[in-house]
Amino acid sequence: MNKKHILIVSVDYPPNSSIGSRRISSISKGLYEKGFIPHVVTTKNHSLKFEKQIEIPSEYIHYVKWKDIRVLVKVLESKKITKYFAKVINYFFPNSSNTLPERRLQYWINPAIKECLQIIKNNNIKLIYSSYNPPASVRVAAAVTEKTGIPWINEYRDLWTGNPYLSSSGKVKELNWKVESNLITNADALVTVSEPLKLDLIKLHNKPTYVIYNGIDKINETKSYQKTSNNIIKIVYTGIIYKGKRDPKQLFEALKILKSKNIEVFNRLSIDFYGAKMKEIMGKDVDDFGLEKIINLHDPISHDKVIKVQSEADILLLLGWNNIADEGVVTGKVFEYLSWKKPILALGYIGGAMDLLLRETKTGYVVNDPMEICDYIVSMGNIVKTETQLKKFKDQIDITEFYRSTQIDSLISIFKETIDRNQIRI
Repeated sequence: MNKKHILIVSVDYPPNSSIGSRRISSISKGLYEKGFIPHVVTTKNHSLKFEKQIEIPSEYIHYVKWKDIRVLVKVLESKKITKYFAKVINYFFPNSSNTLPERRLQYWINPAIKECLQIIKNNNIKLIYSSYNPPASVRVAAAVTEKTGIPWINEYRDLWTGNPYLSSSGKVKELNWKVESNLITNADALVTVSEPLKLDLIKLHNKPTYVIYNGIDKINETKSYQKTSNNIIKIVYTGIIYKGKRDPKQLFEALKILKSKNIEVFNRLSIDFYGAKMKEIMGKDVDDFGLEKIINLHDPISHDKVIKVQSEADILLLLGWNNIADEGVVTGKVFEYLSWKKPILALGYIGGAMDLLLRETKTGYVVNDPMEICDYIVSMGNIVKTETQLKKFKDQIDITEFYRSTQIDSLISIFKETIDRNQIRI
């Protein structure tokens, strides 16, 4: 069978272990298994390096060298006398940026364009696929498709214009919209992660737009995992906290109520948060609510360790934002959770895409009222500690629609349709 060559442009890729990195890694792996050759152009010397496994042959991964100022920041941070200068540089050149100006990645764009053009020269590339965020991937792909005329699909893991988690001035928002609009003019189609975001993108750009979920790895369904003591109800959260938006305030209020109403269940809880600056962001709240005996705040861990702590949990905690602006958000984290077929305690926007997904798969639902959260914890705490009830809970879960292989098949159909519209056949 003839291999079909696809060019993928993404700032994030393993060994980076971010959610965006894992999505593109899984897409490239899925395409390779289906007979494609995915040539991935990504960043060299990314600062977030964990032991995420490379899942396609290394000759198809092109790590573009660039002048990354974060290398200097790390050197300055390591010495007491230069820490102040590191803070100043860090302010003007943040680790990543989902809007313009993205000063740090500016120095990657031109070398990445050059690398893409060389790959196209050496291979019969049928399609370009890029991933936002950040904007640098879009800027590279737009420039390459303009120079070559090769069809281009851009995926939005989040919105650029209209992203409720991005705060910026009116002038910056206007600049971002103008730049995004001009860049996406060259795109043949768009991909995103939920139906509400799809509708938003159609309104913004009036282009063919499709939904491809992050997808579920079947492997976790058959993994054995260590159960906690019958007396302990272990709840785990792995991810980012956005104070005032995606945070566990309602959970803390619920736990305070539980402490006064049902001390027996409260004392059985062990709740672990893993992520950046957990102690800095939530340490005071934990103390103020009197939850220091049951809540443990941890630094970020590698993805392999994330999988381990998820596997050992009785209930998985999912945080969203209780605001209509969050209606279309479906985090990559939810698909990691779904793969375990465990109860999911979710906070966020009731009736949004994430709530509907949990209800459809029968793994949980979004709940925000503190008393209802208490009831959920008590009821699920009983289920997960009773073998027959836990089996019954798992048996009613249906996640087959969201297997990653199914999502890859859908993506390939989009590729074929896009290429056919450009009168080029795979």
